[in-house]
Order: sequence, then structure tokens, then C-alpha cells
Amino acid sequence: MLVNIHVAESPTMQAWKRCVVLLAGFLMLQGPAWSSETEYNLGVYAYRAKDYAGARQHWQKAVVEGEVSAMNNLGFLLFNALGGPRDETRAVSLWTTAAKKGHTESQWHLGEALEQGKGSERDVVEAYAWYRCAVAGMQSEAQDEEDRAVMTRARNDMIRVLGRLPEDRVTEAEMRARDYVRRFTARDDASEQGGAVK
Repeated sequence: MLVNIHVAESPTMQAWKRCVVLLAGFLMLQGPAWSSETEYNLGVYAYRAKDYAGARQHWQKAVVEGEVSAMNNLGFLLFNALGGPRDETRAVSLWTTAAKKGHTESQWHLGEALEQGKGSERDVVEAYAWYRCAVAGMQSEAQDEEDRAVMTRARNDMIRVLGRLPEDRVTEAEMRARDYVRRFTARDDASEQGGAVK
């Protein structure tokens, strides 16, 4: 025989239960806003799992939110046709926006695209300026091994392009590079630069 025992709850206990139920409902309605996972981080996880289409989706959302590192990473996927169709023009546009916000890896990628003439018209003077800007910015940032490897590649690209510049364009390239270093490195909004997928 079952006996139904009912425990009387105090008004305080009933109030606490209502608060818990209301808080749980509120948190469920907030969804991802209360999640510790940002769209950028979800993109990183997808990229590491080689789910490039998923990484594109997450980084596109992060770009809309203004995440500069997502601009760099989405540009990389678009430029290399990872997870969807190739779109070099859009990649260059994203890298340009991020480069002007001081994102050094985007500056390097932009230099590569300009040197190759992919996604924009070929412009070795502009490529040199962005390579030099990237190297200057990377030298002032705390770096891990991957960052140092990117800096080495950017420095080598800069030296190679300088050697290919016609003599009458070297002064122009140097002046533009100095201007970019002054305008687009050592920014106060360094927190926007975040970690980038290598």
C-alpha cells in the first residue's frame, strides 16, 4: 500500500522555487547570449575539426558582430575555397577592413593577395607597404611560435617584393609603408585582434 505524504512548504520555499523557475525560463529565452561560446570560438572549433563550411557560418556571424580576427579567418577560407566557393574579392575586402584595424595577419594576407593580383589588381607597391606594416606590428606584439613563423614569412615576402620593385618606385613604397605603419600598428583596440587560426 502506497502512502502519499505531502510536505507542507513554507512561503519562503515557495518563493524560492518560483524564482528558480523564472530564472531558468529567462536563461532559456536568452539562448546563446548567455553561452560562453562566441561565434568566433565556435568557428575555431569547426575549423580545427575540418568543418570548413561550419567555420564559414560561425565566422560570418562573428564578422557581423565586428570580430576582427573572424574577418581574417573568413577571408582565408574564402580565398582558398575552403568550405564553399572561392571568393578572392570578398577575402581581400575582409582583409582590408581588418588590416586597417591593425590586425597584423590580415595585413600579411592582404600583401600576398596584392602581390599576386588575386582578388584585386596587382600592386607590388601596396603589397610591400602592407608586408612592412605587418612585420612592424608583429614585432611589437607578444608572440608564440606560430606568430613568429608568420612574421618570418611576412618579412621574407617584404624583402622579396622590395627586390622586385623598379628603382623609381622604391621611394614611393617606403613612404607608403611608413604611413601604414604609423596609421595601422600599435593600436589602442588591440583587444580586437584576438587569436587567429593559423
